[in-house]
Amino acid sequence: MSGATVSTPRITVALPVYKGADLVGKALDCLQRQTFSDFEVLISVDGGDEETAAACRPFLTDPRFRIHVHSERLDWIGNFNWLLQRDLKEFFCYRQHDDTTAPDFFEVLLEAADRDIRKRILEGETADVIILSRPVMDELQKQDKFAAGGIVNVAGTPVALAVRKGATRPDISTADALKN
Repeated sequence: MSGATVSTPRITVALPVYKGADLVGKALDCLQRQTFSDFEVLISVDGGDEETAAACRPFLTDPRFRIHVHSERLDWIGNFNWLLQRDLKEFFCYRQHDDTTAPDFFEVLLEAADRDIRKRILEGETADVIILSRPVMDELQKQDKFAAGGIVNVAGTPVALAVRKGATRPDISTADALKN
């Protein structure tokens, strides 16, 4: 659905790139052709790479696509971390500049996600601890599915942990503590 406009996308697609002018257009074209259109693409061009930025600019006519060109070199980790600190939506998808994506990629993934945890919780299934995106947690909290104050952010991205009403709050001070 090329050129689709969305108000609140469900998916943030993060695409960090440096020296990828020869392949990034094909990757962006595959994203633009998704059968599920409720997503945004954040392109982060590292190190003032104008050749790659120029290859990305034709896609900016689609309101779902945005670009940021960093004047300084962040390296891959820095560029990826910059993307993680943006306003991410319900789901996060990382794509490389040379990734091609089947047209129904997001549709298939979201169909599975939607019928899974959120639906199971809404239908009454219980769990002592679940880790979901913050928007889904907020939705379920509004429906009184978690104990008041039972949601704790566990990462700098919109991922949260919720505790079932009446369950003991887990120790999340370290990864090992959470495993126990």
